[in-house]
Amino acid sequence: MKVLFLSFLLASFSFIIVSCDFLFLSTFPDFLPDIKLIKNLNNSFDNSIKNNYDMFVINDGTTNDFIFVLYKPESGNRKVLVLNTEFDVLSEYEDINLGSIHMCYAGSPGRALVGTYSMSFSDFTWNTTNIAASSRDHIIIRNFDSLLFYVLYTESPNYFQILTTAYDNDLTLTPSPGEDDSCRIDDSGKEYILENAAFYENGPDVVILIVRRMWDNQVIGIVIPASDFPELGGGGNTAIDNYYVHYFGEIKPGSVHFLNGGMSVIMENYDGKVVMYGYNNVFYRVGDTNARQFKDKIVGYSPYNDDFYVFDPATKDIFKCQVWWKTQP
Repeated sequence: MKVLFLSFLLASFSFIIVSCDFLFLSTFPDFLPDIKLIKNLNNSFDNSIKNNYDMFVINDGTTNDFIFVLYKPESGNRKVLVLNTEFDVLSEYEDINLGSIHMCYAGSPGRALVGTYSMSFSDFTWNTTNIAASSRDHIIIRNFDSLLFYVLYTESPNYFQILTTAYDNDLTLTPSPGEDDSCRIDDSGKEYILENAAFYENGPDVVILIVRRMWDNQVIGIVIPASDFPELGGGGNTAIDNYYVHYFGEIKPGSVHFLNGGMSVIMENYDGKVVMYGYNNVFYRVGDTNARQFKDKIVGYSPYNDDFYVFDPATKDIFKCQVWWKTQP
């Protein structure tokens, strides 16, 4: 009888361990020790929709970060949710011309450009702009010397369209008249896609472009002196054949993030690693972490703070985490 009772206890204990392990694995990602905060966003997004999301972490020009979670279906209205770093919902907005945002702030109060709309960081109100609707998914880089912003988006087959963006008196985003141009990649006629871009803040004054070659999925970093960049040095089509180029290999689309004003870039490759590179006249590898922890997740990094954010489109859970390179032994 004692043997049977002991067997029952052992079986029950084993079941509890297995059950807890199952719940642990099914509820949390495997970077759990790095998690500072978690929130579910089912109240803001349709839980049945498992894809077509983006997330960007925007700094308002001080020490404040804001998280933009964007639902962008192939057709119909898009929806953006704006959160602070405690995951309080500050704003929700819907419109067909909302778009991706990589970096934008200016003035006091600052504003963010989200597709063809701008949002004020002071009261989280939205205003229309005359940015073309075709450029609603774009990359924004900032010239820190002149406080001008440059909206970049890819034109097929191998051109970037570049639009200089300024701020008028009420901080409504407007393009400067005649300040649009294109940046030629090369004369091959092959197709390139612009993954991300940044002004390098630490000097010398250069623009860093991260570009995907669509015919072989190879990603390259191109460093162009600001004086040669369209709108900065006389305009015109600027070929990159003679500039410094770094080959990163095959990189997953949408996984390229700049930190520290272009001094660091993070990207996910296809050998199971998320890799950080530093830039100081040349690119150099800093470190890496396991990419499996981000599988089917959307990741956004704080531009200057030691946090990154992970959004799970399947569950609508968002996680605030300590940056992985400060938690590794």
